[in-house]
Amino acid sequence: MNPAQAPYHFQTALQPLLLQAFTQLANAVFITDTAGRIEWANHAFCALSGYEFDELLGRTPSLLSSGSEGPVFYAELWQKVLSGRVWHGQVIDKRKDGTLYAADETITPLRNEDGAISHFVAVQQDITQQLALDNTTRSKGRLEIWSRYPNRAAFLDLLSAAMSRASRSTAHTAVVRIALDGHPDLHGQLSVTGNTLLCAAADRLSNTVRQSDTLAHVGDAEFAILATGIDNRDIALALANKLQAALAAPFVVRGNRIVLQASIGIAMSPEDGAEAGALLCNADHALYQATLQGTNRCQFFERSFAHGPGGQLVSARTAQ
Repeated sequence: MNPAQAPYHFQTALQPLLLQAFTQLANAVFITDTAGRIEWANHAFCALSGYEFDELLGRTPSLLSSGSEGPVFYAELWQKVLSGRVWHGQVIDKRKDGTLYAADETITPLRNEDGAISHFVAVQQDITQQLALDNTTRSKGRLEIWSRYPNRAAFLDLLSAAMSRASRSTAHTAVVRIALDGHPDLHGQLSVTGNTLLCAAADRLSNTVRQSDTLAHVGDAEFAILATGIDNRDIALALANKLQAALAAPFVVRGNRIVLQASIGIAMSPEDGAEAGALLCNADHALYQATLQGTNRCQFFERSFAHGPGGQLVSARTAQ
């Protein structure tokens, strides 16, 4: 099916001209329903993603997920657009052939005649080469973090092994998810200030956890801790309090005092998940709930989280 023949109708006398303009626009454009299912895409988006239109139709943008952004990132994105506001930011997506591309993306809610949100229009501009040229300050801090700490995939492997060992004893395993905030340079394309903050925060977290714990960098300004031998929630909460206290002291970057906030979500095995992927996902849900409560909050996972609005928002982009 040709994208120009897709069943999307502009409520205007200029429908043919507008459809032609959207179809031939140099920027990649796709339109989804409120559940995130793709209903229309132009030629530029098909070329950028590597997918034919028939392969995109009815799928969600999770098809493009590279794993570079964590569930909290997408939960906040969906929360914003579902409230009727425009979202703008940078994403790292994955083409059909597995290669990655960076896009400057804007998502705009569309309202019907009754004022209810009916669709979302996403416009992407490929900035892969631009970021490659402007990669010096961005990469130094990120590469330093990536080289010193496991990423999300490696963390899952370590978590799976730890849970397997724990299953042969009475020991519990906890996943502590941490999202940093308090300075705009921590998000998106990192500046020198953002790089310095991220590295300094990682050092404080690393120096705070026990030698038996594992710290991983799992998102832009997000970390995860694998804590073994956690017998109960009180011990896990004490660890979370220590982490927040460690981050509470101001950071001095280029002569400026910067105070960061740390939202924390905790999931414990076996009660919150008997498999590594489920336990990490539930820690993500707990973290998302903590961010909804304000700054410097800590939240344990509850079963209701995975089935409420937060769970739906996360899965709309990250579920495969």
